[in-house]
Amino acid sequence: MKKQKSDLDFISVASHQLRTPLTLMKGYLSMILEGSFGKIKEAKLKAALKVVYQANERLLRLAENLLEMARLENGRLTLDIRPFSLDKAIRELLVEMKPKAAVKGLRLVYKDFLSTGVVNADEVMLRQVINNVLDNAIKYSSAGTIIVSSQKVGRLIEVGVADSGPGLSAREIKGIFKKFERGSQSRDGNGFGLGLYIAQLIMKAHGGSIGAEPGKKKGLHVRLRFPAR
Repeated sequence: MKKQKSDLDFISVASHQLRTPLTLMKGYLSMILEGSFGKIKEAKLKAALKVVYQANERLLRLAENLLEMARLENGRLTLDIRPFSLDKAIRELLVEMKPKAAVKGLRLVYKDFLSTGVVNADEVMLRQVINNVLDNAIKYSSAGTIIVSSQKVGRLIEVGVADSGPGLSAREIKGIFKKFERGSQSRDGNGFGLGLYIAQLIMKAHGGSIGAEPGKKKGLHVRLRFPAR
């Protein structure tokens, strides 16, 4: 147990130390690409800098995920439970994601079955989970419609995200919520296998859960459930 805590402390410190220089690099690379230090005339040079920028983004995202994972596993992240409009939060996330979906010709549809849109949860954390799941749905869907829904199931609030991607086998679905586990190459070839694991930790902290199942025709249907306090 002490070794696990020591490992988490190391991950936390290392991630924090990595995030600072990576953020600095991101800022300078962004300014260079925007021409703040002079126009880049060579197309090949600009293309190379974009590759470096994207690689830096991936490393920064990894550092942030590791830091958040360490905080959650150490119990250092305190939830700020208070009433907020789930309906409003989901609609705002859909507006933010619409341009990304439109590039791939995807439709985003929201089906709200809640009698009231107000729930009690940590809005920032819950938004992050829904955002990650929705981002994955867009990422791995090449055409069709992504359906987001909200409803009450017994004493629980359920948010569902059904994508139109290639889907996963039952065996793969069992592993996607484990640390550093990923689905098939067609779904998560470029990820680190932390997004859904962190989402699971956040949902558990809420006294809830996250699960997935094959879609009715194709794709993956992810369900988030948490107590309707």
